[in-house]
Amino acid sequence: MNNASLAPGAMRPPIFHLIIGWWVVVCGAGFLAAIPFTGPDYTVPLLIGGPICLVLGFFVLVRYHRWYLVVGSHEIAMRSLMWKEVRIRYADVAKHKMVKSPYAHVYRITSRDGKVITFDGTLLDTAELARTIDAHRMGNQTPSPGAVPFGYPGR
Repeated sequence: MNNASLAPGAMRPPIFHLIIGWWVVVCGAGFLAAIPFTGPDYTVPLLIGGPICLVLGFFVLVRYHRWYLVVGSHEIAMRSLMWKEVRIRYADVAKHKMVKSPYAHVYRITSRDGKVITFDGTLLDTAELARTIDAHRMGNQTPSPGAVPFGYPGR
């Protein structure tokens, strides 16, 4: 997880997303730059593939720079791709659960007023987050000595 300089404790997606985004943009630009040097049989595939790679790569880069997750001592906040920030206080959590599928482990937090925060459950220690949410819902502000700040899974 890449720590963001946006706020104390803010996390961004792994740096791998940034590297892949730039790699796809460079490939798209390379496809478009290679058009004058190829024969007529390869012009159409490069004209199709180049812009698709550019758009996809820029989408990944924008998502990397806009998305963040902040796990605080009293609330959790997340900013999505479209600059929409959702904040949920731990005391206002209606339900929280890990949704496991063959492709991803998604942690979903729903507030009493319908706000939803969904993120990759492997990004941080969700068991520790669940203990903190449950402790705040029961009225106890400090569930255990090592509960905050949150660490990465397995560390």
